[in-house]
Amino acid sequence: MAGTDQPAVRWELPYELVESGRATTLLLQLYRDGVPVVPASVTVALYDESGAAVTIGSPTATANGFQVVVPASPALALGARYRIEWTPTMAGGETHVYDTPVAVCRRVLFTTVSGFDIRRRWPHLDPDVRGSMVASATNHQPQIDHAWWTIQRKLIDMGRRPWMILGPSALHEAHELLSGALIHEYLASRGNEAMRQMGENLRHDYERALSRLTIEYDSDENGTPDDSGGRESVSPTVWLGAAPDTWGGRWRESPPPPRPCTTPWLLASRLWPLTCALPLGRAACSLSTRTAA
Repeated sequence: MAGTDQPAVRWELPYELVESGRATTLLLQLYRDGVPVVPASVTVALYDESGAAVTIGSPTATANGFQVVVPASPALALGARYRIEWTPTMAGGETHVYDTPVAVCRRVLFTTVSGFDIRRRWPHLDPDVRGSMVASATNHQPQIDHAWWTIQRKLIDMGRRPWMILGPSALHEAHELLSGALIHEYLASRGNEAMRQMGENLRHDYERALSRLTIEYDSDENGTPDDSGGRESVSPTVWLGAAPDTWGGRWRESPPPPRPCTTPWLLASRLWPLTCALPLGRAACSLSTRTAA
């Protein structure tokens, strides 16, 4: 059945990223049953937002798939409405189509977290430290990379485009915490309860850091922060009532006035506590109590 036995494609983000005016290599890597599947041949095309084909290089084979180079010249216009379409022909003769959006951006966001940061923050993850929890050849790069792609996908889900963020160090704390969480969760898979608890705590810390994250955003990609000035929160504002009016702090909709009470017994029940609080009311209340007795 088509789709069920089709190899999975490895694309880390919802967009492939191309830097305008800079030669960029795009990859097609296919996997099935946990191992790379290399097609016999591949054709590839890049389209702009109008559907016109963009001139790119010819695909070439790599150890795990194919690659194509988007040339530096002519520089492509900025925008996230490009589309790349790969059509691999498998060894058995069947063909598949893999397409995904492409964003042409000013600069691709880069990380500032490395294995050095991980070992410095959590010495028990340094293989050179006595009593370390990890083997000598461990560098934690798989977890660091996975955390980096996870954060970028999360930002895209929140309506932010990572390539429009100025100053990658703004993401350093969140990236470091998620990397630490993934590493400790991996160590916990060996049955280490202390690592499990630490991984859980670090994941909570990461979620808190991401919710409080503020950034300088460059939505028009001119290299300077937006005109709003200052830093912006990556978390959207959620209004639990009507949104505030454009002028002042008024609400768009005023709350409805309370409806008059027209039921006599309900009106009496509402006024009875107030009546009993007054001097005359207290006397009447005690009188009615004695009469009832």
